[in-house]
Amino acid sequence: LDAELVGVGISVLPTALVPGLPGKLGLDGSLYRVLAEDYDLQPRRAWFRCEVEAAPEAVAERLRLRGRPDLFHNCGRLESERLKIPVEINDGWLRTDVFNVVIEVGEFK
Repeated sequence: LDAELVGVGISVLPTALVPGLPGKLGLDGSLYRVLAEDYDLQPRRAWFRCEVEAAPEAVAERLRLRGRPDLFHNCGRLESERLKIPVEINDGWLRTDVFNVVIEVGEFK
């Protein structure tokens, strides 16, 4: 964000389902859009967890933070609605002083 590090994460995907992913995704691309539109995987959130935790030392260093401040720790899994198999596992950390995390479950009526 304006050349400041605000988050770090990793996503693991089965390479057989997403050949050529880096070329389709690009630097500013949406992984969800690419999975849906380029690979027709019909991604759906299967599981998600978010909690505030003290940053692990390696994460704090990567984000150039002092000490081990509290960060949002997000992890989850996307599954293919069409194939009924996992298509992404993710694990990430976001700075609490920059992000406002809102979690909604179900449809708002």
